[in-house]
Amino acid sequence: MPYLVVALLVLNLTSVFPQASFLDSLLKKHEDFTTPTRENFHLHLNKTVFLEGERIWFKAYVFDQNLEKPSTETSNLFVGLYNSSGDELN
Repeated sequence: MPYLVVALLVLNLTSVFPQASFLDSLLKKHEDFTTPTRENFHLHLNKTVFLEGERIWFKAYVFDQNLEKPSTETSNLFVGLYNSSGDELN
């Protein structure tokens, strides 16, 4: 009798684990689908300190954090310059 119980337990566990892994993969796919795309932007400037009236040269990169590659969704990046009081500079 104890062998029958052990055999039934083993059969039951082997049928449960594949379903659990399928459920886990299904939940992972749902999470990946509903998670918003994370984009980080990086701005490279030509200098660290600027004088008034001086031109600022920069280059921007947008990086997709989920794909670990440059973003294909964002093509434009709008940059504004502000002083320490929070006023936008022209």
